[in-house]
Amino acid sequence: MTDASTLSYAPPGFDWPCCPQAEAVVEDYLMKFLAGHVFAARLAKRMGAETSTRFFDWVDYLEVPPDPADAGRIQEAGYVQEEVEAPAGWTVFWHPHAQLPRIVVREDLQAPGAAIHVDSICDFQVAHGLSQPIQGAPGSSYRILRLPEGPSVLSVVERRAYAGYVPDERPRAEAYLRALERWCTRPRAFEPEAEVAGMAETLALAEGLVEDLGTGRAACVFLDGERRYWQARNRAGRFQKWRQDGLGLGWANHDHHTFRSSGRHFPALIRILEALGFRRRERFYAGAEAGWGAQVMEQPEARLVVFADVD
Repeated sequence: MTDASTLSYAPPGFDWPCCPQAEAVVEDYLMKFLAGHVFAARLAKRMGAETSTRFFDWVDYLEVPPDPADAGRIQEAGYVQEEVEAPAGWTVFWHPHAQLPRIVVREDLQAPGAAIHVDSICDFQVAHGLSQPIQGAPGSSYRILRLPEGPSVLSVVERRAYAGYVPDERPRAEAYLRALERWCTRPRAFEPEAEVAGMAETLALAEGLVEDLGTGRAACVFLDGERRYWQARNRAGRFQKWRQDGLGLGWANHDHHTFRSSGRHFPALIRILEALGFRRRERFYAGAEAGWGAQVMEQPEARLVVFADVD
C-alpha cells in the first residue's frame, strides 16, 4: 500500500476547532428570519418531515441589517471580512475555521434574510408552484430568485464555482453540459493491464475540462458527473435524491464526496484532483497495520471537498 504520508501535508497550525459561539450567532439570525417569513418557515418544516434535512444545512448565506452591536458580535464569534464581488453596500463575512454560512451585512435591509443553495432554481419553482423572475443566465456561475414577505426576503441561489453575489448573465450552459456529457460518458472499465493508461486518459480529460471551462467549473462538472454515476448504483442515494427533488432542492446540501482507491492508483487519483484545483488539506493515516489512509482535498473556488481513501 502507498503510504499516504508521502502524498499529503498539513498546513502549519491547521486545525478544525469547535465554534459554538459562531454557530449560536448563525442560529439566532436564522430563527429571527424564520419567525418573519411564513414560506421559509413552512419550507423548513417540510425539509425536516420530507427529506430528514435541516434548513440550516441548506443556507448559503444570511443577510442582516447594519447594526454596530451586531458587527461586533459577528467578529467576536470568529467571522472575518471576505473580499468578494458583491453589490454596493454589502459587507461579507465568513468563518475561516468552521463550515458555516456567510453573513452579509446590507445597508439597505430592515430585517434579517436568508439564501438557500439549490441545484436548480427552475426545479425549485416547479416544486413549489412559483413563477418569479430569476436573475442570471441558465448554467451560469451565479443565479438568484428572491421571495420577499414584508421586509424579510428568502433568496434561492445556484452556484457554480463562484464565491460572489452578482448574478452572471453570460450564456454558459451549453459549454457546461457538453463538458458534463464528456465526463459522464468516459470509459471507466479497463482490463488490469490497461488500468494505468486508463487513469492517464482520465487525467488528460480532466485537464481538457479545465482548459475549456476553468478550474472551478471543471471541478463542478467532475463531481456532478460522479454523483450521477454513484446514484445510478446506490438505491439509498436514489431514494434520498427523490425526497430532496420533491422540494426542488437537488444535491446542493452535500458535505463531501468520498473516493476509494487502491494503493497502486492512489497517486494518479491525487493528480486528477489536483488538476481540477483541489488542494491537499488534513490527512488521516491509521498506520501500516490498519492498512488504510485518507487525504482530504478541498476545491476553494467551488467550495467542494473530497475524501480520497486509499486501501
